[in-house]
Amino acid sequence: PKVKVGDMVRCEAEEFIYPFRGYVEHVYNHSAIIRIENTMECDKWLAKSKENLAVARLVDMEVINNEV
Repeated sequence: PKVKVGDMVRCEAEEFIYPFRGYVEHVYNHSAIIRIENTMECDKWLAKSKENLAVARLVDMEVINNEV
């Protein structure tokens, strides 16, 4: 299933040690920009340095809730 803008997802991204949770901001063909909502403590500085935005591959994310 394709992710949509606004979906909450759990995903992995380069540089981050652990998966994190966030909202889809923009969807590309094979990746999406995620606004990071929640990360593990050890990844917080990295999220902050990226202004809480990360690019993740679509295959590395799963939708957590599909609220319309």
